[in-house]
Amino acid sequence: MAKIPAKIGKYEITNKIAEGGMGAVYKGVHPTLNKEVILKKLTLSGDEHINERFKREARIMMDFKNDNIVDVYDHFKAGGSYYIVLEYVDGIALDQLLKKERYLPNDTALLIFLEACKALKYAHDKNVVHRDIKPGNILLSKTGEIKLVDFGIASITDDDETNLTRDGMTLGTPSYMAPEQFNNSKSVDIRADIYSMGVMLYEMVTGKKPYPGNYSPETLAKIQKGKYLSPKKHNPSISPLIGKIISKCMKSKADRRYKDLGKIISTLEKYFRKKNRQNARNILIAKITGEKIEIPPLKRPVFRRLAAVLLALILLGGAGYVLYRSGYYHEILNSSEFGALRVQVKVPKAGKDPEDIYLKAYLFVDDDNEIPSIEYKIRFARKEESDSFYIFESNTIYQPAGNYRIKIKCESELFWGSFGINSVRDSALLTGGSKTNLISFTAGSPRPVPMSLRTRVFDYSTGRDISETVQTLINEGGKWIELSKLKEPMISGKVYKIRFTAEQYGPKEFSMRVDTYQSVLDLTVNLVPDSGNITISSVETGFKVDIAGEAASWIDKTVSLTEDGEAISLYPGDYSLTFKGKGIEKTVSVTVTGTTELSLTVLFNKDEKNITIEGLSDENNR
Repeated sequence: MAKIPAKIGKYEITNKIAEGGMGAVYKGVHPTLNKEVILKKLTLSGDEHINERFKREARIMMDFKNDNIVDVYDHFKAGGSYYIVLEYVDGIALDQLLKKERYLPNDTALLIFLEACKALKYAHDKNVVHRDIKPGNILLSKTGEIKLVDFGIASITDDDETNLTRDGMTLGTPSYMAPEQFNNSKSVDIRADIYSMGVMLYEMVTGKKPYPGNYSPETLAKIQKGKYLSPKKHNPSISPLIGKIISKCMKSKADRRYKDLGKIISTLEKYFRKKNRQNARNILIAKITGEKIEIPPLKRPVFRRLAAVLLALILLGGAGYVLYRSGYYHEILNSSEFGALRVQVKVPKAGKDPEDIYLKAYLFVDDDNEIPSIEYKIRFARKEESDSFYIFESNTIYQPAGNYRIKIKCESELFWGSFGINSVRDSALLTGGSKTNLISFTAGSPRPVPMSLRTRVFDYSTGRDISETVQTLINEGGKWIELSKLKEPMISGKVYKIRFTAEQYGPKEFSMRVDTYQSVLDLTVNLVPDSGNITISSVETGFKVDIAGEAASWIDKTVSLTEDGEAISLYPGDYSLTFKGKGIEKTVSVTVTGTTELSLTVLFNKDEKNITIEGLSDENNR
């Protein structure tokens, strides 16, 4: 084991925390702040991308000053390594806590989530997208502090990271990645981080990931469609607030998620004003340290003295209070003066989930003059549905009998209506029993709109953008027609079959319905190149070949050779074949296309102690 250095730069080293192939993590002491710090070391590997990301992480975090983000004090180069000096957090990472506890109480999970949201919003406000939100990057101190760390693959909105991230490249941790991040990590925005936060909250309250197991095509299809088991199936004690936040964060389509973290933060701050935030933090501390922490009772002596009185009032007046708050007492005491109203709205499904439908209603007095509004919040709930419509109905509204107007905003439509509210008594007489006035509106079905198709096509093996060489075909009436030769423009509300073809690539087809309200179809496609084939054999035993090239990562890089020959399929590209055996090593170059069929044989000359490769041109065989 390598000896731990006594000093790195100006920092005294006290301990080595971890070591890996690319570097190490040390614990040390800051010379002027006199506090413990972490030194993160990257051994220079010759991979300029890794080196640049490491330096870029330091530059990003040096500019951050936030209580919920780990501080970076310094970065420097010493010897053959780069170093970042970070704040030392005495505690554990969230993933370690979840491994120990499996899942957390609602309020403790929400406290961690809230403070992580604050850290992330601070980064987002500085145009930084983290791209790797996961429990392992949330540090929890023994005093209950919550810190976000590791901006190693973060992106900056106004920064050119072309040399670090190619179009089509995937960065992040698959279990927590948004659907769009699998296609192209470079183009994701803050909504990808918001999705990852939803996954992390799901795991905190259930002890499970929403998409467990390996990342097979079936799993990826579920992620793209947003098909996961409700967290309540794992843990029935999850609060409705947590369920709502998870659902909104984890929408498969980015434009259906929270637009930013501000709304979540304000909602949770309001939530914790009614809760004891310190109790939640104390529970977190106890789980981290394993120590029992006394949670002090609320010091409310006046409240305790009033408790009995309030309880008696509730028991005596509870029924009356419910009648008053609901307005139902008007049916008993003011049936000749007040009327009851319910508003019903039918909304075409049009491919939307009911919770995503925008629906608001406002009531006005129809006085034929100023038409004053009524300060009453109309709340809708989904009552039932048909094959084509969702049906929403309001709570019962009690108002003095008279003339009214109503304004309803539903999706892109605006309704105005004037009507009269009959008194409860008159309604019962007029309808033969019903005391409630029912006002019903039906929203029109969205009309098809012109639709634009945006496509990006990449080489599956290299991630190279090949859009310019691809032919896009649309199936119309059973015939494939080039996109540019369509007689009619594409419109929404239809099922489209789309095929992508390119020379020396296998075709790929999509069949999908574009809902009526959707005006843009954006497709990111990976085409698999046709493979070339090389068969390599050796008369002598003991020879092997190492294969290196731009697409060599997709195959076993070292192949042992036999007299019968080893058949190897390679994507198009330039490759180096290094033959080794009998103490001899020889490297040759080959260019593979989708039509390559090459047969190579290793010939060993015992007398001259050299090898030749039969099947190659003389130029490549020297």
